[in-house]
Amino acid sequence: MTTPAPRISLRDTLLRRESALLLIIIVLSAYGAATIDGFANGYSVMDRSRHLVEIGIIAVPMTLIIATGGIDLSVGSMVAMSAMVGGAAWQLGGANIWVATALMVLTGLIGGLLNGAMAVYLRLAPLVVTLATMAAYRGIAMIVTEAKPIQNLPDNFGYLGSGEIAGTIIPVQWLVLLVAVVTGMVLLHRSWVGEHTLAIGENPKAAVFAAIPVRPITIFIYGLSGFWCGVVAAIYLARTGHGLPDMKGGMELEVIAAVVVGGTRITGGQASVLGTLLGVLLLGVLQYGMDMREPAVPQSAQMVVTGVVVIFAAVLNEVMARRTQH
Repeated sequence: MTTPAPRISLRDTLLRRESALLLIIIVLSAYGAATIDGFANGYSVMDRSRHLVEIGIIAVPMTLIIATGGIDLSVGSMVAMSAMVGGAAWQLGGANIWVATALMVLTGLIGGLLNGAMAVYLRLAPLVVTLATMAAYRGIAMIVTEAKPIQNLPDNFGYLGSGEIAGTIIPVQWLVLLVAVVTGMVLLHRSWVGEHTLAIGENPKAAVFAAIPVRPITIFIYGLSGFWCGVVAAIYLARTGHGLPDMKGGMELEVIAAVVVGGTRITGGQASVLGTLLGVLLLGVLQYGMDMREPAVPQSAQMVVTGVVVIFAAVLNEVMARRTQH
């Protein structure tokens, strides 16, 4: 018999980390709107959010991966590999653009499953595996296109990355992010997959002795990461109209930063998909505000600010986790 979930009081809800993140986002947004010209321009905000959506989509499965105590450094390379494989099938092989899109998703899925399989069957740390595939997948992206760009994509394909939901200024890819977030929340917070994922992160050896299917779950969540990387590859190509083998370099750092800021413990055992989404938005608001200032904050200074925020969030995650354990 399944034990019913405990009821959460209003006080608990207000004290939750997600509520604090939301409050910070609101305060920063209000400050930006009051002090920075053009900050509150709806079209500018929505256009900027297209990049954030791509980060957010991949941050969802990254949340599950980090919840197990793992990491995936290859997500940027998987996006590039998926885009180049599918793009080459269309540009060089003459495939229909939607068949090429399906190939992008399939390529990402295979790449993710391979990451998970190598981690569990070769008994290698995910850090080592994904560090290796980060280089290998980027190399594949260059090989399949001979380091040439994918360009002149069909106009109807562009809607996936630059279209808007009918009658609004909301980018259509927000619907994809919604699907990713809802799926991630159900998996992590409302299914046995999530329970076992957190158990693996809390104590991997105990999870094995408890007969938790560690290998299948690990392979599944890395495969899920690859699947969404393939989806993002298609969205990125549709948004920009072109792609290069070195596209999305450094994306993994943005994704991991958002997950940590959102409250997921980097050593595993504690995670929140909603927190990750808010982490994406918080970092997005910070970067948007720094770009919109006159003069704009230099990119080097923005990197310092982001690093400080991530360190603070990681320390806070550890403190909160220890207090919960005691």
